[in-house]
Amino acid sequence: MIHYLYNYFLTRKSAENKSKLYKWLQWQLYKYLKVYLVKHYENEVPNEINLESEGRDSGNLFGTALDGDDDDDELYEEARMAVIQAKKASASYLQRKLKVGYARAARLLDMLEERGVIGPGEGAKPREVFTEAPEETEE
Repeated sequence: MIHYLYNYFLTRKSAENKSKLYKWLQWQLYKYLKVYLVKHYENEVPNEINLESEGRDSGNLFGTALDGDDDDDELYEEARMAVIQAKKASASYLQRKLKVGYARAARLLDMLEERGVIGPGEGAKPREVFTEAPEETEE
């Protein structure tokens, strides 16, 4: 039936007929999707959503990974040395050098900034490095 109506409206050259057809098709699609989603996902949607976090900091829903005691990343020292040696700091550089994703590289940059190793971000430019690489001493 849809095919018949579609052909009927398309054979008429008027823009009004095409507009009516598109609105009707949108409505039919909406009704179909609504029935389909209710039927197939009825038991998967929770009745209520709990916005409280279940972690150590349950009072702060929007807490970051830098909050609390576990802010030492095992790659922090490696990231610090890489940034000092390269004399530039950016998330993309840490991603390539340490083979990590963007989120972890950004967290490492935040940690480096908090500890005074690098300066604040300035758009797309690499950050300024404040700390010099430790010179090797010959004994």
